[in-house]
Amino acid sequence: MIAWGVPFARTPSHVHCRTSSRSRAGSVHPRGIYGNDAAALSAWSKIRHSRSLSLPTGFPDARHFWTPLETEDLRIPHLGLTLLVEPLDVAIADTIHRLPFAEAVVVADALIGPRGRYGVHRSLAEMRALAADLPTLSARARTSFIPDFADAGSESVGESFSRALMWELGFEAPRLQVWITKDGRRIARVDYLWEQIRLTGEFDGLQKYLRSGELSGKSAAEVVVEEKRREDEVRAAGYGMVRWVWSDLLEPTRFAAILQRAGVPRRSR
Repeated sequence: MIAWGVPFARTPSHVHCRTSSRSRAGSVHPRGIYGNDAAALSAWSKIRHSRSLSLPTGFPDARHFWTPLETEDLRIPHLGLTLLVEPLDVAIADTIHRLPFAEAVVVADALIGPRGRYGVHRSLAEMRALAADLPTLSARARTSFIPDFADAGSESVGESFSRALMWELGFEAPRLQVWITKDGRRIARVDYLWEQIRLTGEFDGLQKYLRSGELSGKSAAEVVVEEKRREDEVRAAGYGMVRWVWSDLLEPTRFAAILQRAGVPRRSR
């Protein structure tokens, strides 16, 4: 899935592949996964600015027993590599039902929205059909709600993960990417809005500050000042604001406490 350009919430621990031999299923030690080692080394050298470095050994393989499937050549433009992969729909169907709910939502949001790289996109109807076609009842049950919960308005992995975790913790799902206005003027577009209590939410990804020069041409200090002014305007328009960062999401109890203190409503079960 990552090879197709679909973002994940966490870096997978293994490279998953198929095998038609039951005796070869399971985890094995890292081995060559690049196909064309010369092209891979050239691409890796450009990234690391040195031609003396060896290729990374890769992750261990997690091999799944499966009847032989058709494969596709997938071109990775920024690395100059071509990988032999299974069809995207097969990868989607076999991946999402194995992921925890919040991580599956990250994948689904990216697929139905504009965030998939290399033109990767699937409609909600296509996602529902893939979930319905899974071979076992348990897999279908784990996956059936994902397309209904997915939202193309989510603009980052952190935003998708946050929204899914809110739901798992029992909070109401907010509206996404909403413009706040004052005196007929748009003053800010916020990540989340709980309209009934006039509360906005913001996931603060550190890349906004660490890569500020690359992303906006501004220093991190300038971005911090702009964010403070933006929050002041939102509050002046009569809205509250609650913020969190990625480390809060990794501690669900702490994230729940942040939402609870801000007054985010609980959903009816």
